[in-house]
Amino acid sequence: MSVELMVGTLVQLLTSPYTMWMLLLGTGIGIFFGAVPGLGGRLAIAVMIPFVFGKEMIPGAVFLLSMHAVTGTSGQISSILFGVPGTGDDAATVVDGYPMAKKGEAGIALGASLMASGIGGVIGAGVLAILIPVIEPIVLKFSPAEFFFLALLGITFVAFVSGATIFKGIVVGFYGMMLSFIGMDPHSGIPRFSEDFLFLWDGLDLITAVLALFAVPEMIHLGVKGGAISSVSKEFADTGVRAQLKGCLTVFEHWGLVLRTSMIGAFIGILPGLGGSAAAWICYGHAVQSAKDPEMFGKGDVRGVIAPETATNSKEGGSLLPTLFFGVPGSSGMAILLGAFLILGIQPGPMMLVQQLDLVWILIWALVVSNLLAVVILLFITRWVALLIFIRGGILIPIVLTITVLGTLLAKGQWENVVMLGVLSTIGYGLLKYDWPRPPFAIGIILGGIAETSLHKAWSLWRWDFFARPLSVILMAMIVITIGFAIYRGRKKVPASGIDQAAPTEIETTTLQALFHGKTLFTVLLFSIFVGMVYVATGYSWPAYFLPFVIGIPGMAITFLLIFTDIEEYKKVGGAIDPRTDFERYMDEISKHTSGEEVEADIVKEKLEVLVEDPSVMAKSRFRRESMLFSYFYFLLAVTLLFGFWIGIAIFLFAFLRFYARESLKLSLVLTASVWTAMYLLLVVVLGQILFEGFITQWVIDTWFSD
Repeated sequence: MSVELMVGTLVQLLTSPYTMWMLLLGTGIGIFFGAVPGLGGRLAIAVMIPFVFGKEMIPGAVFLLSMHAVTGTSGQISSILFGVPGTGDDAATVVDGYPMAKKGEAGIALGASLMASGIGGVIGAGVLAILIPVIEPIVLKFSPAEFFFLALLGITFVAFVSGATIFKGIVVGFYGMMLSFIGMDPHSGIPRFSEDFLFLWDGLDLITAVLALFAVPEMIHLGVKGGAISSVSKEFADTGVRAQLKGCLTVFEHWGLVLRTSMIGAFIGILPGLGGSAAAWICYGHAVQSAKDPEMFGKGDVRGVIAPETATNSKEGGSLLPTLFFGVPGSSGMAILLGAFLILGIQPGPMMLVQQLDLVWILIWALVVSNLLAVVILLFITRWVALLIFIRGGILIPIVLTITVLGTLLAKGQWENVVMLGVLSTIGYGLLKYDWPRPPFAIGIILGGIAETSLHKAWSLWRWDFFARPLSVILMAMIVITIGFAIYRGRKKVPASGIDQAAPTEIETTTLQALFHGKTLFTVLLFSIFVGMVYVATGYSWPAYFLPFVIGIPGMAITFLLIFTDIEEYKKVGGAIDPRTDFERYMDEISKHTSGEEVEADIVKEKLEVLVEDPSVMAKSRFRRESMLFSYFYFLLAVTLLFGFWIGIAIFLFAFLRFYARESLKLSLVLTASVWTAMYLLLVVVLGQILFEGFITQWVIDTWFSD
């Protein structure tokens, strides 16, 4: 490896004004595409490919690669502040990033994520540079058999992500895997669980599923509890530059975790087909697994932000290896980037090591410089963006729900996914309300398809012999050790909540029945989903029914047992509940941050609405809010389908602000007009996006305005 070539290409990049301008432009555009939920690096490349026609090879390649590389850096902004993943790769950051924002630690979370992303990107580029001489034998060692067991290893991390609720975590992970089987069977070509719905033949959209399981439930929960996202007032929260710098320094306190997850992410990036979502969740599971206090994850632990962010960016360097040297895209984003490289005249293949090694090094340096630039830029702008978590929920909720629907439509442009968003959001809120862990769902739906595809290929090549391959044996041993260790840890007593429980008190039987009935019904619903999907799978031929049976039947069994576990749990507590009201618990938490000072009057007023002594009244009040918020959410979906996105969001925003949030007529009109105009200018005028027009709107256009 020539040191002169390494240094010379860096100097060439930094001293070329036009190339540096293209890098800066690509970084800025990439930050924007990553920050807006539903856009992401793939869409950024697809939209910008026409702009590189006729460009020089090196500036054009640097522009596209820098733009794609930094989308993961900015995608964590909405994940941390609003619980809305910018892309599927950012979903893992929600698990601990959003709870940190609710605790008033948004600045620390943002700073840690930015620094972790930057370091991950640099390490990923370093891995790319180091492995250039040895890439071929490493990649060729991994066959479909190893891909299958590697995917299973990722799924076993469910146990660690689930904390104390291991079996619930396994059920939710199996549920995600069952949904990943929707679509064409990769081996036989039989459409499964999709019937005549053609939009499902390509599988359930990942972005829609992630938004339904994370974004919508968090907004409904925010509306139910009232107030803003942050549980502490702006005066006592830490969101400024100092907080972000503190978050940056926190990353260096966990340097071992940063190095391990960066290396894991880069290695996963090298393996074609796994992608950034798998890297983020596998590294999150590793962080939980390697922690001495795993019960802290999911409640706002900064390590849960650092691990997925380093992995998301480091995998970009790894995925560039097979893309450049074998013409095999390391991820879906790299597949689009590969097409763009061909347009620019770059011919990926082994000959790049001989004929275009200088270009390879320029791309490596572009990865490093763009990631560092993105960190610096975002450190300057996120201090103001972080203030959004203190906006009243009544104003923030409709905007975030609108962005959620937008992300669903942008993902594939299919109106059917809007319906799926509504269906899955109900289940997602049930998981949140009844304390079922949601991260395992994302792990299951991401890795389920990878496991099945790899299994079919391995079976076709080696039959039973693929279990005896050396790497397969090593990975199987790691899976068994992981599961055993998870069960061992699960036997330890882990607190169920971070809030101290007061002495329980008995309440009326009718209230007990109502509380117990709701929790059990949701478990029965999950059981019914497994039963229904297994029953449908009996109508498929081999091998289409194999994995749905292998996953669905254990899922049925565990869920059935959990129903009786809930009953026994109910008998033990005897209907005991925490006698404190929601308001009192809230004030207890606030007092930890305010040192006895007064709390903002509007927040107190919001909480006083649920200050009642009878728990049955509290339950009814909560149910009334839930019903009202879901009614507005489904109203948004309905008007979007009937009148199209642009008319639909205008109607919804005004209706929610005016009638639910009870804002003044003037403020409701101004906010509606402002949000609508900003989104229209951005999506239509700048990006040229065409969104769903709605059934009624399309009928009117076809009937009255067509030639």
